[in-house]
Amino acid sequence: MFTTYRSSEIQLPDLGYPQYGATQIWPYVEQELMYPWFYLSVVRVGATESDTYMLMIQHARDVVSLVRRETFRMRVEGVQIVTPAHVNGTDRWLMEPVKKISVLESPSLGGPCEAFEVDGGNCYSLSGSGVLENATLIQVIFDAATDLKNSR
Repeated sequence: MFTTYRSSEIQLPDLGYPQYGATQIWPYVEQELMYPWFYLSVVRVGATESDTYMLMIQHARDVVSLVRRETFRMRVEGVQIVTPAHVNGTDRWLMEPVKKISVLESPSLGGPCEAFEVDGGNCYSLSGSGVLENATLIQVIFDAATDLKNSR
């Protein structure tokens, strides 16, 4: 989903921290597919202080997997979805907090699809808003109200 170029990689000197030895840093990434992606706020709890970092994730199943792997040392505090105009029905990309990610059975698709409910009540699907009409809920795979319990 995101492309990086070796020619633009930022070279860092060895700072004496072995945990960062394999870290690679780029001043930009290229997004090849005009699909939604998720922006997660994650907290790492250290011995003396906590650290917040952001993850960019393409698939809902990876968001759910990360949330379910929470430990006392790592927790997801927030999940936002970044949607292109053709998905969110506006004339621009939007970033909105995710309330729920569900799997629906859509008659127009003849199979399951994912739906993303955001704050404010809008609901998006990669297959377009038409697939949400007359769809049947199969399963809620992420619910911010309960799955982000550690951050509330």
